[in-house]
Amino acid sequence: MGAFLGDPLDVPLSRVYEGDPPSPFRRVWLDFAAAVQEALDQARIDPDGARQLLALLIMGRRSREVHEREIAFLQDNGVPAGFLPDVAELDRLFPVATPERAGQPVTATGRR
Repeated sequence: MGAFLGDPLDVPLSRVYEGDPPSPFRRVWLDFAAAVQEALDQARIDPDGARQLLALLIMGRRSREVHEREIAFLQDNGVPAGFLPDVAELDRLFPVATPERAGQPVTATGRR
């Protein structure tokens, strides 16, 4: 399965009571782990795939800290830095308030 998620088949199957059917969650976990590994593999070779995976990881969490943390996570897992937003792009997405601009609303394009 890969070093990222580990291999759930390494864990012996145990049943609470003799005669219990195998858990359906074992198959679901294997499918999920394979899908995550495939997404990471694609992100390592395709800039669009890397950006889509980043968008999935930050979904609903719009802060610079979250972006930076998830970008670092992807880079730690082999996604090239050139495929992901750089500092300049993050500065455009999350402008820093300066004293002369404080209190002015930010427009949709990030300009004041």
